[in-house]
Amino acid sequence: PFHKMQDLSSNDPSIQLQAVKSVIASMTLGSNMSHLFPEMVKCSITKNMVQKKLVFLYLSKYASSNQDMTLMVVNTLQRDATDDDPAVRGLAVRTICTLRAESVNEYGVPMLQRGLNDPSGYVRKTSILGWVKINSNSPSIIAEHKIRDKVYQMIRDNDPPVVVNAIYAINELDPSGISINRQLAIYLINRFKEFNEWGKCLVLEALMKGYHPQGDDMFDMLNALDGMLQHSNPAVVLDTAKLFLIVAKNLPKITEQIYLRIREPVLTLLACGNWEMIFLGLRHVIFILKRCHNLKWDHHFFFLKENDPTFVKISKISVLTAVCSETTAEEITQEFSAYVYYSDSRVIQRAILGIAEISLKFQSQLQLGIFKLNSFLELELEEITAWTFEAISRILRKFPKTFPEFSLSKTIQGSESFKLISTLNSHGKIALLWILGQFGKEIQDAAYVLEEISTRFQVESLEVKLEIIHAASKLFILEPNQMMPILQLVFKLGVEDSNVDVSEKTQLCSRILALGSREATNILFSEEILKEEEDEMEEMTDVEGFNQVKLVHGNPDYFLRSESVEDLISFDST
Repeated sequence: PFHKMQDLSSNDPSIQLQAVKSVIASMTLGSNMSHLFPEMVKCSITKNMVQKKLVFLYLSKYASSNQDMTLMVVNTLQRDATDDDPAVRGLAVRTICTLRAESVNEYGVPMLQRGLNDPSGYVRKTSILGWVKINSNSPSIIAEHKIRDKVYQMIRDNDPPVVVNAIYAINELDPSGISINRQLAIYLINRFKEFNEWGKCLVLEALMKGYHPQGDDMFDMLNALDGMLQHSNPAVVLDTAKLFLIVAKNLPKITEQIYLRIREPVLTLLACGNWEMIFLGLRHVIFILKRCHNLKWDHHFFFLKENDPTFVKISKISVLTAVCSETTAEEITQEFSAYVYYSDSRVIQRAILGIAEISLKFQSQLQLGIFKLNSFLELELEEITAWTFEAISRILRKFPKTFPEFSLSKTIQGSESFKLISTLNSHGKIALLWILGQFGKEIQDAAYVLEEISTRFQVESLEVKLEIIHAASKLFILEPNQMMPILQLVFKLGVEDSNVDVSEKTQLCSRILALGSREATNILFSEEILKEEEDEMEEMTDVEGFNQVKLVHGNPDYFLRSESVEDLISFDST
């Protein structure tokens, strides 16, 4: 608008400042304010730091589209770069690097070179980051002026922020990162307490990559940095712990002592009021449990609280399953039984499968696990029943002789039971179908239950269809007279299915049955190897995975394989 141009050209400083603020406000809302570029350039000539910063923000945004006009502001920036106020000098250096115009480089390079030798630490650290921006646009300038060598020298600067920025800049300018020898490592460790939290993390990461001391040097470093495990910032604590683990990874006894030492700092994360930090702590507890089995943990610390969000509850159940021992198994199983009555389906799933895992892990708890699973079946609730079938199938794969102890007949017989079965999720149906095929001889009316499921063959998921074909083939061997019409229907639907996997599985089972009863039995009822549930954490137990994003979110390939939101949320195996 015309009035904004007039206000920007006003001789009244207060009116001019308000006009600049109005322009910036419009710019942040998405309006195109590039037509005011000449007026905004004139507004940069001021002693008011607020106005100067706002104008430079505007220029940084629109300089690339007004390269000819950008040269108009260079004189102002050059003049500000020699100002007595270090804040003005630093602002000028920072701004000229953000203009993103090739024509500005010939003016910006001398300013940055002078900035590296400026008496003010603020200007020096700003100039270092300026070279990083220059490198992204014109990498040849860095080599031409030998900037890497100069930045390396600035690691010895007296000002801690300058040292931190120098390390960061080297990592950006050099693809291989900073090179740390013994002398430099000792220097950084001695000055470690001077750095801010971000600087501490940066130095720790540099030491992880480039310095692996041995013997007395290793113990000196561990002793010097030991206090950082009690730091108030979780990032510093976890980076320090990771450095310790990397340095001592080939020394099992020292590594075990380190895990013992970092246990309390990690547990401290669970006492904070931030749910995300609590989740981070739980993921690291799981990591430690998979690396060090000798540590003692108070399992009561991980019991669920009513106000815990779902992602914290799921991780706590995973931790409880991992810390479970012979003496605590019964108490944890009872605790999991209470979680089954929660309203969240994902917590129900993890609790029921957790009971199954404890039963498989400690045979002394097998009878208690079976009793609990039978009690869940009596509830006749579809979500609980589905995951109970899954838990029972896991136990039966390892302990098939326990089948008579499960009260399955009442659950899967009768018209009401058929209605319940038809509403089960895919996991529940697949588990039930496996049980029907494997133990059909001992289940009354197993063929009719399979027939009821087969009537919905065309609308079932791929996994359920494949399991229907497999179960029908196995049950045909056990009950050929009852299963003949059902098998014919299943094979007909399978062959006609549009999915290649389904049609080929049907043809395969048909050929197996054609071999004869004995051969088909040997193939279809061959001894199964219990397949452990996939756990992406197994791929992360190397110390390099400690305090990494993948420790929290899982490996990228796991996300690509996951089929639902539930898979992504509950990716750590129980």
